[in-house]
Amino acid sequence: MPSGCSGRFSIGTTRRELDSRRVGVWGYSTGGYWAVKVAHVYKDRIACAVSQGGPVHYAFQPEWIREVEKGEYPFEFFETIAYAFGLSTYKEWVAYAPRLSLLAQGILDGPCAPLLLVNGIHDSVFPIKDYYLLLEHGSPKCARFYDAGHMGFTRNTFETIMTWIDNNLK
Repeated sequence: MPSGCSGRFSIGTTRRELDSRRVGVWGYSTGGYWAVKVAHVYKDRIACAVSQGGPVHYAFQPEWIREVEKGEYPFEFFETIAYAFGLSTYKEWVAYAPRLSLLAQGILDGPCAPLLLVNGIHDSVFPIKDYYLLLEHGSPKCARFYDAGHMGFTRNTFETIMTWIDNNLK
C-alpha cells in the first residue's frame, strides 16, 4: 500500500451502504500498478479492476529506467515518480524501484479479480511488455491495446473501459 496507509482494505466490510460485489478499481499510469496489486491481493473484495498504462515489472528495472529518459512523459519523470514513492533523486529511484516489481513480489502467479489491461503499444513511459508479462501469469485477464502512446488514449478508450467495468459490476 502507499506510504501512510495502514494496509487495511475494508470496502464493503464495514460500510453497509457499499456492496463489495459491485466495487471496481480503475488505476491509470502509476495508479495502474496499484490496480493490478489490489486485483491480486484483494481479489475477493472487489468485483473487477482496470489497469490503464501501469507499470508491473520491467518498468522498475534499471535498463528501462535509463531508457524512459527519452520517453513521452511531459515533466521531469524521475523527480515525479521518486516523489510519489517518498524518494528524492534518480539514484534513490534506481535503487528502490526493483523491489516494486509485482513479479519479484510473487503475486502475479496467483488468482486475481477480473482484470482489464489497457495501454498503447507505443507507450514510452511504462513498457507494454509489462502487460504481456501479466498475460503470461496467474488468472486469465482481458486486454485492449491501442496503436497509441502512454495509457492508450484514443477516441474509443474511455468507452471500452466503462463498458467493461459496467459489464463486470452487473
